[in-house]
Amino acid sequence: MTFLPSLLLSLSLLLTDSKVPHSYVSENGEVAVQEPEVGGVAAKPAPKYDVVRINLDDEISETTALQTIDSIEEANNTNEAKSIVLVIDSPGGSIPAGWAIVKAMEKSKAPITCVVDGTAASMAFVVLEGCDIRLMTPRSQLMMHEAAVIVQEFRGQPTVWSNIASALKTITRAMVEHCAAHMKISPDELEAKIIHGQEWWMNWKEAVAVGAVDDTLSSVKGLFQAFDNMGLTHN
Repeated sequence: MTFLPSLLLSLSLLLTDSKVPHSYVSENGEVAVQEPEVGGVAAKPAPKYDVVRINLDDEISETTALQTIDSIEEANNTNEAKSIVLVIDSPGGSIPAGWAIVKAMEKSKAPITCVVDGTAASMAFVVLEGCDIRLMTPRSQLMMHEAAVIVQEFRGQPTVWSNIASALKTITRAMVEHCAAHMKISPDELEAKIIHGQEWWMNWKEAVAVGAVDDTLSSVKGLFQAFDNMGLTHN
């Protein structure tokens, strides 16, 4: 695990001393802390963590995307986290929902480290490639394929099917461009891996070789134990 020490060093450099909350200067010139009161009782501040863990361990849908996005926004705004760890084990799912997660990650003030522990397939792979740091455990696998559509009891003229095929090709190319921008292969090389309905499955060795991930780590538990050893708080 050559990458993990540098990851932890980067995270530690991000952790800066917070300003004193609700502070004022007393008559003797000392800084005092005044907690807000609710109903005459001092309110307990919400717990804040240096590192916030978010799990994406289900199919990517509108519901799971909203949950993930809300967690990212809460980590940034309410928790004021210095770093976010998104643990992925997902078969993929909705393309629009997946893009919504990617956009939320791009807006995040706190850098996001994605760790695949299980599977990151289809749209989950696209989400992985949008992370600031990408890691996977040796037991995990990645997969990418062309965009697909599920049609139930749908009827239409030949031009409708042609339009759907054209849209799928365009969507696939957008996904390819997004992923290849973070990998060590060109968009055309990546697209050649998945055209004609092919599925490109990668173990950790191939994933590292093509730049689909930055490195591997033995376990998610070990990562958070390392945070503990560094004195970093987490949920």
